[in-house]
Amino acid sequence: MLLQVITNSIMLGFVLVIVALGLSLIFGILDIVNFAHGGLLISGGYLTYVSWSIIGGHPFFSIIPAMLMLTVIGILLYYCYLRFIPADDSVRQILGLIGFNIVMENLILMIFGSESISMNNESVYIHVGSLVIYKSYLIAAVLSLIMVAITFFILYRTTLGTKIRAVADNPIASGMVGINRSFIYLVALCIGFALTGAAGGIISTYYTLTPAGGLPFVILAFTAVVLGGLGNLFGTIVGAFIVSFVQNFTAVYLAPELEFVMLFLVFMTVVVLRPQGLMGGRA
Repeated sequence: MLLQVITNSIMLGFVLVIVALGLSLIFGILDIVNFAHGGLLISGGYLTYVSWSIIGGHPFFSIIPAMLMLTVIGILLYYCYLRFIPADDSVRQILGLIGFNIVMENLILMIFGSESISMNNESVYIHVGSLVIYKSYLIAAVLSLIMVAITFFILYRTTLGTKIRAVADNPIASGMVGINRSFIYLVALCIGFALTGAAGGIISTYYTLTPAGGLPFVILAFTAVVLGGLGNLFGTIVGAFIVSFVQNFTAVYLAPELEFVMLFLVFMTVVVLRPQGLMGGRA
């Protein structure tokens, strides 16, 4: 049982990483806490479902169109609204994003109705000794790992990634040495919203979609980001796995109803003892 719980926690952890990574990246570069993450996340799931309905085949192939479409939505959101809000006007930014999230959820409700939607995947299980692994969970975890690896390769092994991290660390100094901050903001937006679209698409392959279905994942993502340290990508990974392990161990060894209670206790403990997060500031 213990090995099964650990395995499930690792697979869920990789999925939570991809859910939280876009949130953390956008904050780290643009200082925007994306309160519309839930609406965008579930939109990525529905866009994946639409793409899958049109092109057919394995649902995972339909994630790429969803990523592209959600990137466009994110860019429009930033350039049509967010960039006009002063950096110190966080209240207007938060309220605007909450409003946008409500609009996205209600648009989904108008288009698809209130009925839940499923990809109707086959429930295929893989037996490894005494372990039972749900194939869709395993593929989702592997795909999330690939997306995370690509993201970190771009950020830490390319010239573009160096510029992105320079702007995140010191926007004024990076502009003085010739880095085009507007372009870097655009790139960061594209990566962040593409990751959100990928996360929504990955979730949709094993999770039943509803217009407000992104809320549980957003709660977990925000918890992971705060635990690791706002804007710290490595911290986001650590936070995602902590959330995953706490959730799974609580569900199995205590009670499923106590999952969010235990997460809240862990969250409050970290906030009180280490307000900057486990991994500190941005990285």
